[in-house]
Amino acid sequence: MNIGIVGGGAAGLAAAYELLRNGHSATVFERAPFLGGQASTFLVQGVPLERGYHHLFTSDRDMIWLIEELGLSEELAWLPSRAGLFHQKQIWKFTTPVDLLKFRPLTFIDRIRLGLITLYLQRIRKWQRFEGVTAAKWLRSRVGRRAYEAVWEPLLRGKFGQYYDRVGMVWFWGKIALRFASRGKGMVQEKLGYPMVGFGKIFDSLGDRIRDLGGSYQCIRSKSTYR
Repeated sequence: MNIGIVGGGAAGLAAAYELLRNGHSATVFERAPFLGGQASTFLVQGVPLERGYHHLFTSDRDMIWLIEELGLSEELAWLPSRAGLFHQKQIWKFTTPVDLLKFRPLTFIDRIRLGLITLYLQRIRKWQRFEGVTAAKWLRSRVGRRAYEAVWEPLLRGKFGQYYDRVGMVWFWGKIALRFASRGKGMVQEKLGYPMVGFGKIFDSLGDRIRDLGGSYQCIRSKSTYR
């Protein structure tokens, strides 16, 4: 079967690779003259720089498998995360439960409440209970106005802009579940995975593997085909 795939980002390349491994023919159509989409790189004084900030969680098993499949597992480093929250002209360390307890802009009761609600979300397994409600409404009612406006609202605004209060609670729950999965047992410090060669190298290598299997990549804009 000959299959065309629109988009040479992570999903498109993974689909092409899986199809080729199962005996099909695949052509990836992409308007950019490079592979990887937002995980690609561009050169700054000869040094590759990623177009966007990316990392892996320990639960990203498929991506970890792909890196191993491409022979790049030795380039994947798992580093402790170092997150900070900018509030009242100061950066507060916000990585561990102890950091939350030290977050003095909130009262001690608000800090405990914020932590307990976060733990509660981490233990929920069925996202359906959050259908039909926004993250803004749910969080404000659970953690309280002060904690919501100090912690979660600025983060939602930063990611979604003017639409911050329309984001579904299902999305927010998914992010909490994903990040806590990278902490392991005992709520230890989170570790994130970074390819030391950059994500661009991973998808360039995947493109090479796809071509080795007989697949091709076509840049729609230039109408050039690379085999």
